[in-house]
Amino acid sequence: MIKLFNPEADGWAAQRPETVLVGPPGTGKTRAIMDAWLIPAMVDCHKSKILACSFTKAAALELRGRVSSATSQPPAKLFRTCSTIHSESLKIIKAAGIPCGIWKKAAAKKKKKVRAAVNGEDDVEQGWESLARPLGDLFDDAVRLWSLGRTLYPFEVEETATESGVSFMLSRALERSWTKHDRQALEAEILAFEAEKRASGTVDFTDMLLLALRTGHAAPRRLLIVDEAQDLSPLQIALMDLWSTGSDSMVWVGDPDQGIYQFAGADGQHLTGLMRSEAAVFNLQQSYRVPTGVHETARRIILLNRDREDSPYLPADKQGEVYMVNDQQDAVSFVNYMADMGSVFVLARTKAVLDEHASTLAQLGIPFINERGKSPWGVAPVRLMVTAILDILAGAMVSKAQLKAFVASTPGRPRSPFLASTKKAATDAVKGLDDGEHVQPWDLCKMGIVLDEVLACQNLEGVLESMKMTATATPITLIVERCGERALKDAPNVTLTTMHGSKGREANAVLVDLAAPYPIKKAAQAMDRETMECERRVLYVACTRAERILGLLTGIEDMADLLNVRL
Repeated sequence: MIKLFNPEADGWAAQRPETVLVGPPGTGKTRAIMDAWLIPAMVDCHKSKILACSFTKAAALELRGRVSSATSQPPAKLFRTCSTIHSESLKIIKAAGIPCGIWKKAAAKKKKKVRAAVNGEDDVEQGWESLARPLGDLFDDAVRLWSLGRTLYPFEVEETATESGVSFMLSRALERSWTKHDRQALEAEILAFEAEKRASGTVDFTDMLLLALRTGHAAPRRLLIVDEAQDLSPLQIALMDLWSTGSDSMVWVGDPDQGIYQFAGADGQHLTGLMRSEAAVFNLQQSYRVPTGVHETARRIILLNRDREDSPYLPADKQGEVYMVNDQQDAVSFVNYMADMGSVFVLARTKAVLDEHASTLAQLGIPFINERGKSPWGVAPVRLMVTAILDILAGAMVSKAQLKAFVASTPGRPRSPFLASTKKAATDAVKGLDDGEHVQPWDLCKMGIVLDEVLACQNLEGVLESMKMTATATPITLIVERCGERALKDAPNVTLTTMHGSKGREANAVLVDLAAPYPIKKAAQAMDRETMECERRVLYVACTRAERILGLLTGIEDMADLLNVRL
């Protein structure tokens, strides 16, 4: 296997039919793609003959933005050069003359389930609005499992969903995933879902890929690049094989050690197999993010996985530190201290664990964003209302957005002394302002707000009490008391998200909560090596988000113990 990589000699200039570029955490995969292949190829051929695709919008947007900056071409003109697999599939099926729209859950009818319609007792094609599909947990689980089955076994999917076909695919999906719902209820839900799509002429995201695969269409290209290849499913891999037909050069980019979407049907072994094949394999060997201490810890985790192809790399030129955090109090101290120095991630395996951290931080008045749940800073109307009050009391200008939130939260007369007339009149006056416009304090009367009454309350607590909003705004006022008014206007340094949600991102300091969910405990008890190796990859990804400091919050029964990891 070739390890070193020279962008000028080993990239587009080499004109190899198939190349694998392996990029461990922070080694600059996107930069390598751009410098070694995309930019040189765009000099030699038209951008319509080049496709760099990924299964995520974030990866496509990042690559598109970088290429735009390097070539001075507007991002909109690079949409078909740097795109997602789904966008390219939709283009193919539309070019094939297959009429379809995109099914949207928000637009679906919320009606009681009538399975008789699915079984043919009603005219489904004309009366699909009457189908019984509660859009709750049952529906979400049914669609997830139906998508998983078709993703794993794309060549065994029937063109139309029949009861036997749904039952077969559901059986396959249940071999890889767990659900609390009754199988018959899931099957009925899937059949109703498919019937609605047929009647309304829409497709879901899995349908897009299946239809693109069935067309057999593969536009000949000079260069095809697939980013994040370790997270591709068998369905996506089949599409890539199809699209590579007629392409002069195919480049697979990824890192098997960062393949963490096994639960969604990802086949990380495909990239590992390519690394062991006759393809030219290159390994980026210098991380610009992961410091020495974090690098050592992360490598101890991933080297425990046996069925892998090792891709050693050098840490960034900075020492870095790894701390063991023993309890929740120490965790709060870690987050609070690190937030003053830069960005902080709090990562956990599940949303429930993140909610516990969110509750603690909210009670202490530490500003944060919870990407998987609620956070005081994230409740925009309440935050804008409080900042409006603070600016009014300080004699500062107030924005339209702030005034809109203030008026919306203010009770109408006679319960509130803050409005000169009706609440509707004040709301209409604020709507009349231009977006982004600010109002001087002495002009608030034109908006129907009685300034003297607001000022008479003297402080934030007094105004909130008059508005009957004290309880609602308590988390926000705690932030003001602890961190000052500015904390409500600047984005917080602290972000709470899942380990999966941190993929592709980085922070100055990272706190990883090692609390183990039930699937990990079950896998450890059953000695399920495949699941345990997947969870080690998840932990590996979480740890390598840290640019400088890594904190590991341990517990009585945590991931490290169950996965036999020595931290």
